[in-house]
Amino acid sequence: MVGFRSWAAGLGFGIVLGIVSGWTTIPLLGQTDSGKTSATSFQQLLAAGEYPAAIQIASAAAPETRDSMLADLARSQLASGNRRAAGFSASALSEYTARQSLVADLGNGNQGNSIPAGQGNSIPAGQGGGITLQSFTPLMNLIQQTIDSDGWTGVGSGDGTMMPFLAGVWIDSSNVLHRIDDQHKNLLGIPLDGQAKPSPSRADSLGQPQRMLSLVALERAVSLHLAEGSSIPADLFFLGGLYDVHQVVLQTESGDLLLAGPAGAWRFDDNGVAVNVATGRPVLRLDDLVVTLRTAVEKEGRFGCSITPRKKNLAALQSFLADTELAGKEWRNQLHQTVGLQDISVFGIDSDTHAARTIVVADHHMKLLGMGIQPVGAEMDSFFDQTVAAFDGTPKPMDVARWWFTLGDFQIDASPQHDYFEIGGPLVRVLSETEMINRDGERLHTGKSVGATARFARDFTTHFDSIADRYTVYRQLENVFKLAVVGSLIHQERLAERAGWDLGCFTGAKSTSGQMLYDPPRYLTPNKVQSV
Repeated sequence: MVGFRSWAAGLGFGIVLGIVSGWTTIPLLGQTDSGKTSATSFQQLLAAGEYPAAIQIASAAAPETRDSMLADLARSQLASGNRRAAGFSASALSEYTARQSLVADLGNGNQGNSIPAGQGNSIPAGQGGGITLQSFTPLMNLIQQTIDSDGWTGVGSGDGTMMPFLAGVWIDSSNVLHRIDDQHKNLLGIPLDGQAKPSPSRADSLGQPQRMLSLVALERAVSLHLAEGSSIPADLFFLGGLYDVHQVVLQTESGDLLLAGPAGAWRFDDNGVAVNVATGRPVLRLDDLVVTLRTAVEKEGRFGCSITPRKKNLAALQSFLADTELAGKEWRNQLHQTVGLQDISVFGIDSDTHAARTIVVADHHMKLLGMGIQPVGAEMDSFFDQTVAAFDGTPKPMDVARWWFTLGDFQIDASPQHDYFEIGGPLVRVLSETEMINRDGERLHTGKSVGATARFARDFTTHFDSIADRYTVYRQLENVFKLAVVGSLIHQERLAERAGWDLGCFTGAKSTSGQMLYDPPRYLTPNKVQSV
């Protein structure tokens, strides 16, 4: 990492989103005049209900006594009926196990009532705090009961229907990935015409186009909801509306780690993707952040997917090409039937996560563009236009075009102390290889890419931004890549360790202490797809 960017480049981001759901962050960084106050005075303030002064005393206390003061503060606030303040005080404890234990105690003392999950939209919490497949049912039931209750099939007289998040693809009972036709795109059966109401996010009201997000405060807020069993508010799940990360900032004195970038109000588009209202860019997601961070820590950031033709089908393809006398449409249809299904594999990350689904869908869609099934745009020709369509007769190719996504030529500039980092440059590029196939259907790697195969990869990389503006899935892929870079940066530079943050519920390592871990939303996993 080279170069230096002064702190002036990192200023002007408005407010540091301590807890991005819009709640007031506990002001634990202040000091009393003397910096020393007796425990007796602290207890007297609690007894009198003078919580602001008690908070100041706790903030000035030595680290070995601060947590016990905060615990007493939380219990006193709960006894006075201020459940929300009690939850925040508990979440401010520095030691993870003690923090989780106290939050659980507070929940048990509330006769089953949960600490409020915050205002606005929320993400249903399944087992372990993530969305499970089963959690869509109560959500859909709630929608049917509250939105035009007579307009749904099954519960009313209308013809409204809904289904779990489609996002441009669907997976059948055999786990085969399919594209969704344009007329079936709507999320949950609710018409979305591009004018959907933006999210009622508290963070949106700040009016700052650039924001900083505290990862430490984010993790503590998520941890609080997990311990309580309450929903993850949308402002947390969508990271306060951030849709890119330009800077990563380590604050060792305050023990914090910040992400800075553009943000704003968001809405759901026609495919159910949360996008920024002004730019249409997909916003960053909590589950992608946690998944890529865990991959960086546990697997050095290595993950990906592969869509692979089956060996026996490739052998059949060679026989077909050698013997067929078909031409035109009949040749094309028989070719498609001969190649048949291809197998999808995901490595490095759980295949049923949103990040995995994103890289699979983007990879498959890129092949659709290559073969001209989806319009690639006027700025470049598809692989199909450069090859098959150029033949007057029936082509008999003996090689296979292979394309895949990888990180682009981005760069990270660091301050001399390696506590301030700027991420810039293109994040996504397409690589290619021209493979040969022998009679047994084995793919022979050549290590080279030639002709139209190489041109398509080069053109896709060159025009990535214009293609991504047309197809949102590539911006989602870009978000996953950006968070993967952030996760690797945090791991390689030991930023969490230097901030005194143990990753808390974001860690993937199981603990004998019984700590609760954030479980990302889970989706049906495609493992097969029809050949393009």
